[in-house]
Amino acid sequence: MHVLHGADRGCHAVIVQTQPTTHSLRLGLLMRFGDPLLEQRFLRFYESFYRRYAQASLLLGMVLILGDWLVDRLAFPLVSANSYRITLCLPILVAGLMVSFTQRGREQWQALMATIIVLVGCSLYWILAKIGMQQGSGLASWVGILNYTFFELYCFVILGIGFRYALPTGLVLFLGFEVAILTDLVKELPQSVYWTYHAFTVFLMAAMIGWWREFLLRKEFVAVAELEIATRVAQTQTVFLTGHDALTGLYNLAGFTDVLQREVASAGDQRLQLALLLIDIEPLRRNRGAFNQQLADEMLLTLVERLRQAAHGMEPAPVYARTTSFELAVMFRHVHETSAVAEAAERLLLALRQPLQIYGQSIYLQSTGGLAFYPKDGTTLEGTLKAARVALSMHTDEERFLRFYDSEHDRALAQRLQLENDLRNALAAGQFSVVYQPVLRVADLVPLGFEALLRWEHPVRGAISPVEFMPMIEELGLVHEIGDWILNKACGQAAQWQRDGKMVHEMAVNVSGLQLLDLDFAQKVSRALALSGLQPQYLVLELTESVLVHNNDTAMAQLHALKRLGLRLALDDFGTGFSSMSSITRFPFDIIKLDRSYVQTASTQPAAEAIVDAILAMASRLGMDTVAEGIETEEQLQYVTHRHCVKAQGYWFSKPLSAGEMSLFLFDAA
Repeated sequence: MHVLHGADRGCHAVIVQTQPTTHSLRLGLLMRFGDPLLEQRFLRFYESFYRRYAQASLLLGMVLILGDWLVDRLAFPLVSANSYRITLCLPILVAGLMVSFTQRGREQWQALMATIIVLVGCSLYWILAKIGMQQGSGLASWVGILNYTFFELYCFVILGIGFRYALPTGLVLFLGFEVAILTDLVKELPQSVYWTYHAFTVFLMAAMIGWWREFLLRKEFVAVAELEIATRVAQTQTVFLTGHDALTGLYNLAGFTDVLQREVASAGDQRLQLALLLIDIEPLRRNRGAFNQQLADEMLLTLVERLRQAAHGMEPAPVYARTTSFELAVMFRHVHETSAVAEAAERLLLALRQPLQIYGQSIYLQSTGGLAFYPKDGTTLEGTLKAARVALSMHTDEERFLRFYDSEHDRALAQRLQLENDLRNALAAGQFSVVYQPVLRVADLVPLGFEALLRWEHPVRGAISPVEFMPMIEELGLVHEIGDWILNKACGQAAQWQRDGKMVHEMAVNVSGLQLLDLDFAQKVSRALALSGLQPQYLVLELTESVLVHNNDTAMAQLHALKRLGLRLALDDFGTGFSSMSSITRFPFDIIKLDRSYVQTASTQPAAEAIVDAILAMASRLGMDTVAEGIETEEQLQYVTHRHCVKAQGYWFSKPLSAGEMSLFLFDAA
């Protein structure tokens, strides 16, 4: 039989084969399986078919006895011994058939059938001997050997009893025939030997047929039994895998949810707490790229085993699950003190953070965990799971690898998720707009151009700060769609102002580094210029200092392609990143914009003043224009004027305004 060892606590499903196959049908086991349980199953299988068959065979025997009686009655009417077939053999068969329907007869039907055939056979030998004495076709004739042959085949094949019963029964029939024939032919030894030879040949033939019949039957039974057991094992495994992870044997999310539901109900009845720890093993995903899938699976199994070892001795034992490919869950039951659970959770995480030795290298998987309690952090199963996942998502100090649920953080996260969903639909809903902030020439404060800035008017929350939503645009992969929209909008507005006779020498549009990774970006810019009718020299694309840091070949190629279109490039917020001043010489920039943080503090902080002077001097030597951002006071304006900065922008001149409002700052071209 097959035994399925599954573990609710997460051990592997293992199939152990204990059932003998057809190879177990050796000569020493012709009449019995070595496994008692398998033998019992076979006997039940055998009995379910052959008991009815044996009862039918008794009826057949009665018909044959009556037929022999009738034939002998017609052929030898004066032989009185023939009547013994009716008065002796037939009643034995009738009695055996009746007993076979009783409870005892059903339980011992094979022994009963063997007894009946011995009684009938021995009686018939005596009857045939009597018939021979009365000058009929008796024992020492072909009729006798034919009757014996029928009884041997009847014993081994027709009656259907098992070989272990048929063999001794057939042997008794043979010995009985020998006793009868030797008694009948006591003075005719050659004739006795002749019939003995034929009788023994029949015995061997019938025994071989009977053994082969049962051998095939047992072989068929083994095949059926193995198929049945394999089906049951497959069904059991299917049921097991619906609630368990195939690799680790731990609960999967569905199985873990069922366990949690039961535990939550039990905890509620007993007024106890449950603790749920979610463990992020995301570093395993990053390391998986360096190894093959099999090694990654072995690493995961090692982590699971470490969890078990670290939890050894905890009472009650935690329940484990693999809720996602790279997330493990641990449930602590019957919680009385939250501090004890926190210590246990830290112990588990520390075990996972120990290095794994792979190819002689130490691999550190800095797993983190999120801990939540039922019912404190969630009054339902779903609420507690959500709370643990929120705790796991919290960004804290790296040394804090165990994070606890915080309701304030949960609300902030929910608001952010809602804002992300709203942001995805904002462009199609017409919630975005473009405002313009003028860029003035410092020498005479004449507006030369504008910087196009994106604004979002949320239907519920109102105006959303660009500081809040601009990073989300890149995270959500919306930068290309929204960036293209701003570019077309700004180019179209600049061209419209020029057609209206307004003096617009430049329109600045901010470009993300991600847009430069788009191989078609230069073509998109060219298309925007063509559709708007704006000449390339009036367009300025502003990029941040991150372009200098990464020095990406694709970005560099895009910058040169943009320059070939005839537009200008500006480096925004220079000095706030990590690039050196010498790195700027590798890029084809035309304008450097001083970050507002330096402009607003240069007059009071010597370090900021030194940085501003260095940037302005470098720009002058490289033939670049300079723009001072964030001018908010007269003092700041005078400072950049004295430093010979070319252009400036800021709230001192104007806050960003809509296209209609900005017309007030424009003058007719001279």
